[in-house]
Amino acid sequence: MDQDAMTATPIKELTIVLASQRSGSTVLCQDVTAVGGLGVPNEYFLKIIGKNKPQDPSEQHVLEAIAQGQDPARPEAAAIKMMISQAPTVASYIDGGDPRPPTQATQRVIDWARARFERVAIIVECH
Repeated sequence: MDQDAMTATPIKELTIVLASQRSGSTVLCQDVTAVGGLGVPNEYFLKIIGKNKPQDPSEQHVLEAIAQGQDPARPEAAAIKMMISQAPTVASYIDGGDPRPPTQATQRVIDWARARFERVAIIVECH
């Protein structure tokens, strides 16, 4: 399935791999991809954070980043890897508010995902 067809398919299921730096999450993401059907997690948020920050960041930018993790075989499923340090920025894009501390921001992203998607799986890899 090509990328245009995947992005045209609404995402109903989201897998979020939450990780800290140097935790082994890259291997975990490879394992999630290999299982199949859960999405293809990677650090897609890097494309919208820091020097790559959009001029007017919004929830739409978060959704576009998530769409990059759609599973080619099951495009209704997507996955993304979010570093805990990225959560304050991602949460502020979602609700337009000021950045929160990482723990509160992570919970905000999880709550948003649960309200936005039919199913949400959270995988935590922190050392």
